[in-house]
Amino acid sequence: MQNEKGLKKNIFLLGWTSFFEDVSSQMNYSILPLFLANVLGVNKAFIGLIEGIAETTESFLKV
Repeated sequence: MQNEKGLKKNIFLLGWTSFFEDVSSQMNYSILPLFLANVLGVNKAFIGLIEGIAETTESFLKV
């Protein structure tokens, strides 16, 4: 069994790992529509459709 100081260090490091993972995923979600439109040349209406389906799915899964 670890001492309390080692346990606190592990929890602290896991917290920072979770923070950086969340920040990186949020950056990807915000840049994805720009990448699809400017680099891949996807129609902006199709990007809106993708975003709408994602929001609808999210709202159904919250219930």
